[in-house]
Amino acid sequence: MLHTSVKHRRQRSQRDPRNSPFGVDAVATLSLDSGVVVLSLSLPVVLKGVPQVLVEGVAPVSATQSTPTTIRLTYAAPAVSTDGYTVPSKDPACRTANGGFVQPVSGVFP
Repeated sequence: MLHTSVKHRRQRSQRDPRNSPFGVDAVATLSLDSGVVVLSLSLPVVLKGVPQVLVEGVAPVSATQSTPTTIRLTYAAPAVSTDGYTVPSKDPACRTANGGFVQPVSGVFP
């Protein structure tokens, strides 16, 4: 008994995920505004949750997005100008519209 061969093809109505472009990452600049850390970004992002931007090893308590490119982070103790900060890589709380993340950066507040 002969069988017809089965062809394995993807459906043409669905997009091929291998051809989708990677998201562009946003570049972050941090500053202080009376103890609140202001995260200014180069691209608009969507905020879902609290980003884990560490100031002296402490995570923020809350985050608000005042504009699509500005996020204000509040900590339990106000941040001062001599504190160091670290923006982690691939934080799921901040994503760009096309799936990118915020680029990792670390330093000391000016």
